[in-house]
Amino acid sequence: RNAFQEVNKQLCEGSAGAPKHDVRVLLLSDGRPREAFGGAWFGHIDGSKAVLAALREEVLRHQPKGRLRQLIVYTIAFGCDVKDAEIYLKPLSDYTGGTFHVASLSEVDLTYIFTTVASSITTSR
Repeated sequence: RNAFQEVNKQLCEGSAGAPKHDVRVLLLSDGRPREAFGGAWFGHIDGSKAVLAALREEVLRHQPKGRLRQLIVYTIAFGCDVKDAEIYLKPLSDYTGGTFHVASLSEVDLTYIFTTVASSITTSR
């Protein structure tokens, strides 16, 4: 199961009559998708287009009309090539209005990024 399928599963578990709601997703990644989408491997097609297509296919098209008011994805890449992170994760954050971060595995760096994202989530609600 990929990250988008998991987001869709969590969103669909509520009742069908649930009110519109805002959703914030924090996606931690090593930067590059490893699974296929739509019959093509991410590495063999335009990465940013593939990620956005996966978001639309796996999450947005499955939501009942009017149920999802806003979906914001915050991405944090760690332990990866920065180029991969910028190709695959940054467009996802940009498209949804979230923020993109590249983190080292240092406690200070991770604390700063998580604090920044948490602050952004609470002020955007």
